[in-house]
Amino acid sequence: MSKRIVGLIVITLLCAGIVCFKINQLMNYGHLENKQGLTIDIARHPLSKSELKILLKTAKKQHFDYVQLHLSDNENIGFQSKYLKNTTDQTALSSTELKQLVQYANKIDIQLVPDLDVPAHMGAILKQLQISHPKVYQKIKLDHETIDYTKPEALTFVKIIYDELNPIFAQQPNLNFVIGADEVPGNRSLHKQLVEFINQVNRHQNQFGFTNIVWNDQILKTELPKLDYNVIINYWSQSGNHTDINDQNLITERRKYYISVKDILREDRKIINSNSYVLYYQIRNIGNRNDDDFVINTLNDKWQTNIFNEIDPKSNNQNWTLEPQITTKGALFSLWGEKSNLITPQAIVNFIKRIEINKNHLGS
Repeated sequence: MSKRIVGLIVITLLCAGIVCFKINQLMNYGHLENKQGLTIDIARHPLSKSELKILLKTAKKQHFDYVQLHLSDNENIGFQSKYLKNTTDQTALSSTELKQLVQYANKIDIQLVPDLDVPAHMGAILKQLQISHPKVYQKIKLDHETIDYTKPEALTFVKIIYDELNPIFAQQPNLNFVIGADEVPGNRSLHKQLVEFINQVNRHQNQFGFTNIVWNDQILKTELPKLDYNVIINYWSQSGNHTDINDQNLITERRKYYISVKDILREDRKIINSNSYVLYYQIRNIGNRNDDDFVINTLNDKWQTNIFNEIDPKSNNQNWTLEPQITTKGALFSLWGEKSNLITPQAIVNFIKRIEINKNHLGS
């Protein structure tokens, strides 16, 4: 073979490699670990379709890439379900309204991510299930807020509910689904079985094109390698926000057994920064000038996407832990709705207008 032909082959391979690298970069940018999101808790702070449209438009203007709809929690269900038979609940969004919201989101080029936590944070769903399907309720209830994720009937139930939402949210260019797995009761022995439950839900959702997200706080270090590789981890707090001095033994245990950011990096997993110190805010506090200014100024001017909420070697909570190895830029700011019925939709919109989540921490 002539040197010229060899040279052409080498050049061709190099060009192909460069093209593949560029494509890979673009594909990675399309993942949520490189995007900025906003969670809206419409379970505990219900909003109408028209109010959510205004919110979506505002989020888009503030350069958010996606809005995560927290659809259910212990207090209330934010969507209507045929299986749960809550279709007369006027505070819950109908399937038609959700479809119209997805259409609007597509029109303004912002993604809608459904967030329906399992197996915990299911108090309102369990209460409704007791009415609609009492036999199923008896089989899968672990406590009044949690389904028993060790039972196959619980997985079947989750699939039924998710399958009502999947066709609605699948009408988008990018598909993600938050399956939760946070604040699940039980000991480490039970939590070892949690990853298997997550994997089963994840694989079901993968069939419909969804890449799924879980929160970090209940994933054991020993179980992380068993977690399906394509699951994205929302990292909000290593301690699970346990801060009281009486929780010191628990915090020590959590540092020893539950995943850190370094554990996630070691396993080469995708991560989104949801630091609860900076990126969590209660809707009920909106309008309190000191609280509003503190979180907005901290977020806009001080925080970086590689600053996480972890536990230090002395078992102290450190909500300003720098992880320099983090190179992705994904962040999720969450507005939680407990006891917030006095806050108007316009007040929420005005607050969002102050957020500049990509102001100084995108590295650009």
